[in-house]
Amino acid sequence: MHVAETALYREAVLAAAEQHGIEVHRYEPATVATRLAQLTGLGPSAVDEQLAEWGRVVGRPWRREHKQAALGAWLTAVVLSAR
Repeated sequence: MHVAETALYREAVLAAAEQHGIEVHRYEPATVATRLAQLTGLGPSAVDEQLAEWGRVVGRPWRREHKQAALGAWLTAVVLSAR
């Protein structure tokens, strides 16, 4: 049930953003860190180290979903700044 709620929420936010002309970037969680390393020229370990540093700064909780959101935001910033 929680998976279905997550999907429904994600699709609702996506539809609302598109309806208002807001650009949306969607990423597969398993590929974000690798893509980020490629685009920034950082190695995968440097990406992991930065993520760990953010976790220390932010503090608990620093769960998987928080890490994925941080990586997604970072990747989006890199993609948008390359334009």
